[in-house]
Amino acid sequence: MNQKCGPRKAKDPLTVLPMEVAQMIISCLDFKHVVSMTRVSTTWRDYLKSIPGLWANLDFSKAKANIPKAAIEKYIRCSRRTVTRLTTQQSINLQHVVTQCKSLEHLEIGGGYTNASLIKAASVARNLRCLLLPARCETSLDCVSQILGVCKNLVRAEFHNVTTTPSFRPNWKGDMSRLRTLVVFMRKGFVGQRPLFDDLMHMIPDIRELSLRGWESDTDIPPASGAAMTRLEKLQLADFHGHVNPPALPSLRILDLDIVLHAFLNPVPGPYPTNAGIAELSISCASKLSSECLVWLLGSNFDALSKLHLPQCIEITDLDLRNLINMGLIDHVVDLDLSGPRLTDSLVQLLAARALRLERIKVASSSITGVGVKALVTKPGSQLQFLDITDCMHVASDAVAFARHLKGLQVKCGHEEFRAKNKKIRFE
Repeated sequence: MNQKCGPRKAKDPLTVLPMEVAQMIISCLDFKHVVSMTRVSTTWRDYLKSIPGLWANLDFSKAKANIPKAAIEKYIRCSRRTVTRLTTQQSINLQHVVTQCKSLEHLEIGGGYTNASLIKAASVARNLRCLLLPARCETSLDCVSQILGVCKNLVRAEFHNVTTTPSFRPNWKGDMSRLRTLVVFMRKGFVGQRPLFDDLMHMIPDIRELSLRGWESDTDIPPASGAAMTRLEKLQLADFHGHVNPPALPSLRILDLDIVLHAFLNPVPGPYPTNAGIAELSISCASKLSSECLVWLLGSNFDALSKLHLPQCIEITDLDLRNLINMGLIDHVVDLDLSGPRLTDSLVQLLAARALRLERIKVASSSITGVGVKALVTKPGSQLQFLDITDCMHVASDAVAFARHLKGLQVKCGHEEFRAKNKKIRFE
């Protein structure tokens, strides 16, 4: 069959290429393709099964049907029981797999598991360093606390769909000193008592990346006394109730706040430890946000700031934006989001004259016209590549065409039927 269907000079690559070269090529393939190659011939199947390293990463994320237990057992045997990574969106006998794979370090699973089964599997996987539970895998807050308590070697843990019951307060215990990345997102719209971050804060002294949704705190983050989270580099808070004091985090580089109540009501006076400065700042729907608060957040070092997102922060006035631009806060920004009705053509013209490094800008739902678009795309030395003018009802169609076709920008917009009726300006 091979001689009839294949080209005349076709040869089996495993008989031509050196084994080292063939193994190097195969090691670059996805797990799904490696499994498919075992069906080519018995020679290929025996050769692939003789390389344990090809089966150390069991990636079933692209499987469309349930994975038979016999198939999983076969792949584990091919790895000589040295599986280090397991990724699956299908429900499997998790406890059996982690029992067979003592070297398992990375585990990413989908839904279909009970809290009890997750806790049992975690207690067996003593060498687990990374645990990822996506939104489709619902877990309880009690389950999260027990998993973190028994997995002492965890470096990264993500729980994207956590629920709790009224009046429940988890008991955080165990050794979490190795934890560097923690994501705990409470399910949107959940009914129950918000988890109190104060109980967990001192359990993760060396945390580097922290993301929370649906939590609250009775004290400042970080607290005024103590050395908690001094090495934190990324802080993401959504639907959070509590006061945040970023200047007291000397290593902070990425700050993302979304609907955080009481975050900037009382900026804490310094002095604060000197640091390299925040590189990415995102604040959405915040109240009581002004230019003074942003300067308090960033300190005097604006050079490190490359990403600034302030969508729908309606408390920022026209004067606040002018002050920020004139102070040089956006001079080095590459990615900028100022979506909202407060942005006008005069502000955009002032911004275009200062932000020469800008590559992406989003001014959705603003009051700018084609004059503002022209100021952004015609500035000498401009590096702009992407422009979002969604729901900018005063931008005419000729401004969009000018940015797209003559300047080569990627432009995102809507309501094309209204743009043709807007007043056009002269583009040169």
